[in-house]
Amino acid sequence: MPKSRGLVSMRRDTAAAVEDRRRGNDADWWADLQNNDTAYDYNQRLSPQAATKHRRRPAAAIADEEEELEDWEVDPGSLEGEIVLWEPEHEANPPGPDDTVQVTDERIAITADAIQMVEIRDSDARYAKPLTMPFMGAGLVDLPPGSEKRPKNSRKMHLVFFVHYGKVTVSINEVQFRISAGGMFFVPRGNYYNIANDYDFPARVYFAQACEVSASSGPTEDMTQTIVT
Repeated sequence: MPKSRGLVSMRRDTAAAVEDRRRGNDADWWADLQNNDTAYDYNQRLSPQAATKHRRRPAAAIADEEEELEDWEVDPGSLEGEIVLWEPEHEANPPGPDDTVQVTDERIAITADAIQMVEIRDSDARYAKPLTMPFMGAGLVDLPPGSEKRPKNSRKMHLVFFVHYGKVTVSINEVQFRISAGGMFFVPRGNYYNIANDYDFPARVYFAQACEVSASSGPTEDMTQTIVT
């Protein structure tokens, strides 16, 4: 559980809040996993040339200018901020500006350089998962040419993927398709899925996953098992 700093009022000084907005507030999950799910065989992949019927013109070029980094982006590379602790009663009655709430410090941002990629066992693919919560998680998968995330069942998780760059072959249940950069795909709960990069250039895929958490849930499960093996 996050530490509690007691009860505080939600009201903030208006001028301070405006100033914060102007200047900014400077204030595992996949490794060593065995794959025992063999219900589906995804070895029969589409050839890299198959089903490629349309070519898109590249979007207008964007000037590759380096933006000046904020102080927190240089050191330490992650940002903690004061947040309100969630209470079940907030669902129906969110706290107002004058309500007394519990607060704590929590990481709310992370830089690209601070995201630590980890090798996936028995695979050339790598992953990172900066966000791990009992009810959701988020991260990314890097797939070099010829690599794949082997078949896995999503179990109780509903998964959302976004192809940041590259192109991948995806299998969900018995449906197989290719998807290019900028596209999204979804894996419903209880379905087998597989992601492969059989192209000659790397691919990066971002993901988020979420599940319902019942009041009678036991200890937090290792959600790594639903993504990469």
